[in-house]
Amino acid sequence: MNIAGIGPQVFIIIGLALLLFGPKKMVAYAYQAGKILGQLRRMYDQTMAQVEAEMKETGLKDIADELKKNTRDIATEAQNYINTAMQDTPPAQPVIAEPATTAALTTTTAVLAAEPSLHPDDAPPATPTAPNEPTERTEGYDAWLPK
Repeated sequence: MNIAGIGPQVFIIIGLALLLFGPKKMVAYAYQAGKILGQLRRMYDQTMAQVEAEMKETGLKDIADELKKNTRDIATEAQNYINTAMQDTPPAQPVIAEPATTAALTTTTAVLAAEPSLHPDDAPPATPTAPNEPTERTEGYDAWLPK
């Protein structure tokens, strides 16, 4: 929800400022804030001009410009490489399982018949234990228990 490029957060701030200061004082405060922002912008521009002038005197300006150019070139080259790699790579095809053949089913049945330990029916019955029944004691771990 953006109206004229202003998001909901800005509308909330403006609404709170209207409630706290009123419409007359809010205009005065906005004027003062604009003046302060203008001064900050001018100070920033002067500082950057001075830094660039000193960099130009020492020869660092040329190095910095060359470094920026090389960085942009490397980033462009990497992006081009990624784009070509993405275009050259075919999309992944889903793996579709083939239906089982009768030969595979008879082989599986023969293996299960030959190996009785694989049958779940041949498993030994589980011995039920009471929930609070102590399990087998081992020497060393039950030193604190009465014997």
